[in-house]
Amino acid sequence: MKKILFFIRNFANYDHLAPIIVELSKTKRINILIVYCDSLYDYNNDPHHILFSKFDNIKIINTVSFLKKNLSFLNIATTLTERVHYLIKSEFLFKILLKLQTFQKFNVEKTLKSKIIQSLNEPVLGIFDYSKSDFISSIKETIYREKGVCVNIPHWVWIWQNKLRCNDMLSFNKDNPYEYGSFDHRDICIVENKKSVEILKELKVSPRKIIFLGSARFSQNWVLKKNELLNEKKIKISNNKSIKILFLCPKIWDNIFWDELIRSVNLISNVKNAKLIIQYHPNVKYPSLKKLSQNILDKNNVFISSNDFSTSQLISWSDVVFNINTTVFFEALIKNKLLVNLNHLHINQFYFKNKKYYYETINRDELVEILLNIRKLINKNKKSKNLRDFFNSTIYNKNKNPNKVIANYLLNLSK
Repeated sequence: MKKILFFIRNFANYDHLAPIIVELSKTKRINILIVYCDSLYDYNNDPHHILFSKFDNIKIINTVSFLKKNLSFLNIATTLTERVHYLIKSEFLFKILLKLQTFQKFNVEKTLKSKIIQSLNEPVLGIFDYSKSDFISSIKETIYREKGVCVNIPHWVWIWQNKLRCNDMLSFNKDNPYEYGSFDHRDICIVENKKSVEILKELKVSPRKIIFLGSARFSQNWVLKKNELLNEKKIKISNNKSIKILFLCPKIWDNIFWDELIRSVNLISNVKNAKLIIQYHPNVKYPSLKKLSQNILDKNNVFISSNDFSTSQLISWSDVVFNINTTVFFEALIKNKLLVNLNHLHINQFYFKNKKYYYETINRDELVEILLNIRKLINKNKKSKNLRDFFNSTIYNKNKNPNKVIANYLLNLSK
């Protein structure tokens, strides 16, 4: 197998696969193909697309853009509806927009799947995440029919002890109680920590198909260089004396105490001489935060992050990161930022407890105490700390650059 195909759905896919692609691009032993497969995602403006378009030894198959041009009338109608809805926020227009997007997605993916499958006429190594769709299943089936291999690489880092971690998970799914993701029994499953190994074994995945190599997304060499590689500019909010605070909103379906979250943001916004940026989760809208807008968004020290800035840029800008349950907090630790996990805002449980590496709250009092001493805690955090043991139990398998380890594994697999 001389070809490795990376199937990219969106920014999240690129976010965890890009570190591996960069490492693989250093060798001439294989052909690297990046295949776009989501009709609703704007690939052309993704910074990873811009980066890899400059590589001579990487081929990008952007069939999505080609097919959209061929569906010009539908594409124009969808784009116009999007722009009008952005201006007037009509519920009626929103319903029309959803129908147009669904119809567009169906038509593009139907043709896209056919074209991709037609091109898979030799053994290849296909790289996927753990997403579930008939589209992905069909492509995997074709790869197996041609004697190829499929590998799943996760975007997430599994951090949970409990199983019912979402609002709609009210009873156990006997087949997959963790709702870990989707995979074929023939797939090779690369995982990021021992907890994921345990879960996959519990889900009856063959031990020889489970490969524990760590999280490529949080490879130290990538995390510390990606802002520069992706040409992401520095954020110019605040002066050197201001305390720069980043608040990472969770997904809205993750067992969150929203009223208490709003109170906490209000408390944080009152920190003296501080600039607060609130980062919504990229994949969701926040109707539950309307109260937040009424209470604090008129303050001149509070900003809602725009899509112009990545979470990575915001972490680089910050002095302190307030997190609830997003796994991107590992990047804050790698960049030596003061991290506060607000555990009093949700009912999920981490499988680890490492207070010596970050702060966490179990009630509002503890948040207030942290805020009262925040400048002192930031200065204390600047002293170097050894995170090796914590990272080896969560994102690494004794190597701080899993992207290199995974790239070498894929090279050997492609022989």
